[in-house]
Amino acid sequence: MKTNFLPSCLLAAGMLLTGNSVFAQTTTSQSGATYTDGNPDGYAISLGQTYRYSLGYAHSYVGFNIKPLSNGQWNLGSDGGNNGGAMITGNMAGALQFITVPTNSANPASRAVYDSDLNPLTRMVINRYGQVKIGVTEPGGSHADFKLSVDGKIVAKSVYVTSANWADYVFDKEYRLAPLSEVEAYVKANKHLPEVPTTCEVEEKGIDVATINTLLLKKVEELTLHLIELNKRLEAVEAAKH
Repeated sequence: MKTNFLPSCLLAAGMLLTGNSVFAQTTTSQSGATYTDGNPDGYAISLGQTYRYSLGYAHSYVGFNIKPLSNGQWNLGSDGGNNGGAMITGNMAGALQFITVPTNSANPASRAVYDSDLNPLTRMVINRYGQVKIGVTEPGGSHADFKLSVDGKIVAKSVYVTSANWADYVFDKEYRLAPLSEVEAYVKANKHLPEVPTTCEVEEKGIDVATINTLLLKKVEELTLHLIELNKRLEAVEAAKH
């Protein structure tokens, strides 16, 4: 029969078949089963149930070189040089938690860790609402409706942000271009350009990339119109001299 944890695997007669590998079932308990590929110190795959309220209220898990112990700990196997592992946990609320445990290079023997050791090693969470959180910190306040939250640096070759209100309306004949004297008075009074968020607002709420880029383009287009008008005046002055 197919397992709900590993859809591409087949469980039969105490064996776990996946790809070209065969894993023999070595232990089984109320918490689940452990399968290995013959390495006496390693746990190739473990899966089952284990209620851990301090680990995202986990009820079920799939472990890669990691399995639960009866004393509330988790055990990681060793090949003599590495003792890391990884795990996916799920709870009855519908959330998934992805954890990776790096090798302890200073002491690569088999080791036990607590839930409290694993929580900071949570790399990604998909909560019951489908929100994806990468990292530890979760945004709140006005950003609590996020679809994807990344607690750290993002590197990409290309990012597209759609916007339905691009700023070319500045060039419409009906658009009112504020005189520079009006802009100057506003800047002196408020210490920032009209419509542009203040330092405090950005520090508190951050910025919407699409909105700020549209706004900056608007200011560039307004500045361009002022320069065009200024150039016309300069050309008129030069022409008057001759």
